Amino acid sequence: MRGYEGGHEYHPVEAYCLPCLLYFGVIQPRFGEGPIEDSRPPRFALIVGVIFLGAATAGHVAGLTAIGWALGLIVAALALLAATTGLCVGCEMYKIGARLRGIRPGQILRVDLSELGAEHSEGETVVQFTHPLCTDCRTLEEELRSAGRRVVTVDVSRRPELARKYGVALVPTAVAVGPGGLVTERIA
Repeated sequence: MRGYEGGHEYHPVEAYCLPCLLYFGVIQPRFGEGPIEDSRPPRFALIVGVIFLGAATAGHVAGLTAIGWALGLIVAALALLAATTGLCVGCEMYKIGARLRGIRPGQILRVDLSELGAEHSEGETVVQFTHPLCTDCRTLEEELRSAGRRVVTVDVSRRPELARKYGVALVPTAVAVGPGGLVTERIA
């Protein structure tokens, strides 16, 4: 069960996470949330690291120390690469896997507004693909609405089939849709 504390949605596991408590209790209130990125690629990278380190440990326990050291050094080298250059090999593996599963960024040419739960109108409608954890998505939506634009949001976490259909790989993605569902402008 999730809850809210100080504007932050937390999971009960965080009650036992000292770095989480420090971040959400001390750092975030003073410096703000900052931009939130998709957590799936780094989470996948961490899972791959845990698997490699688990295999390294099993190798040492089984007496295969050369395999254990090799796997441990691979994880250390990839962690050093990520720390010094910002290149996360596990994240890139996740992105390649997403492309192989059919999730590709694409050019949106036409949008069926009725499929999104919106009615066709004479004027322009902005269709924004968003995610609940995307800070930039909320900011863009506020800017569009304050500019007087009609906005229809599509939460990709609840409607992944639409993200796949329209080739949305990153959020926020926003397009202006004119009469007949034709895209007239790519906004974000």
